[in-house]
Amino acid sequence: MELDSFREFLLIDKDNLDEEVVRQPEFYFEVAKASVELTSKKDFLYEKAKRVEAERTLAIKKMLDDQGVRATEMLVNAHLKNDTLYQQARDEFLEASKEAELASALKSAFFMRGQMLRDLVQLYMSEYYGTNSIKEGGMSYEKRQKEYEELKKKIAEARRSKNAV
Repeated sequence: MELDSFREFLLIDKDNLDEEVVRQPEFYFEVAKASVELTSKKDFLYEKAKRVEAERTLAIKKMLDDQGVRATEMLVNAHLKNDTLYQQARDEFLEASKEAELASALKSAFFMRGQMLRDLVQLYMSEYYGTNSIKEGGMSYEKRQKEYEELKKKIAEARRSKNAV
């Protein structure tokens, strides 16, 4: 599953909350499942990298011993860091770690999305987004707009009458 495709679903359509609420558990499950799978892959590759490190360390020690060179820890580590099999296993593990962390972050984002959906539903239920909810001194927005327009007309008339004098 491609996690990037789920990023677009983080955005909440406030005008379609009923569908958003219904789809949220499915999105969260898919992202959580991917997070578990990627964490499992990361753990597997960690063990593989450790196994490769051990095998390559033994091979390097044997090679140094065959050459009559004393295999110090520093020398073995230097050879190990240049070993392509070890580098490949380590790089695979690091990439899997990054993917698992990103999946975990996306899982957290979808969890927060669920909480935001709950809060938005409560706001809609309290008519926060309705026209009647925008009140100032008990007056609706439409009534305030009407009074504002009437006041503008009175001021304009007063200016005209003052200028006429």
